[in-house]
Amino acid sequence: MGPAKAIHYVALTQRLFLSYWEPVSNSDPPASYVSTDEGKTWTQFTQDARLNGYAFVDDMHGIIGTTECSILPTDGVMRTSDGGLIWTYDPAPKGCWQPYAREGTSTFFYLSEYDNGVRRSDDYGATWNIISQLPQYHTGCLKGDLCGNLYVQGSTSAGFTKWLSVSNDNGVSWNDIAGPAISVDTRFYI
Repeated sequence: MGPAKAIHYVALTQRLFLSYWEPVSNSDPPASYVSTDEGKTWTQFTQDARLNGYAFVDDMHGIIGTTECSILPTDGVMRTSDGGLIWTYDPAPKGCWQPYAREGTSTFFYLSEYDNGVRRSDDYGATWNIISQLPQYHTGCLKGDLCGNLYVQGSTSAGFTKWLSVSNDNGVSWNDIAGPAISVDTRFYI
């Protein structure tokens, strides 16, 4: 198995989810796996799919950002309402590297690397609304803090050397607060 790109544990169903992109060989395509024994063994649940970051609002409801998936009709998100036992596909704009879940609510946020649109769902990911457009290219990672603020980080591949933006109104408006830029398709932590 190649290097992990995302990993998430759901305590209620005791499932550990793993996504990776870079295959070790041609017989080892990008895929996503689930483990029910704390990572001792893994079962593939997608094949040749570049699934990105996982985000769960609770132990039952979660989404995975998708991109460049040959098994799906277009990019989008996959969502679950049963702790990851079953995942359904929902089309959404391309390039969500790391969605954000506001824990304890039904709210997810999704940021497209390709159109810079910030989207919000208040129904566990069933429907999405664009709430703002970012003016600059970013890493595709969206994070939040315990105070309800949202954060995005600029990408060095777009020529930024410093850029971190914060929203304190649920993603409607954004203010630059400096901070370092980073390469695309990476995560930062709050």
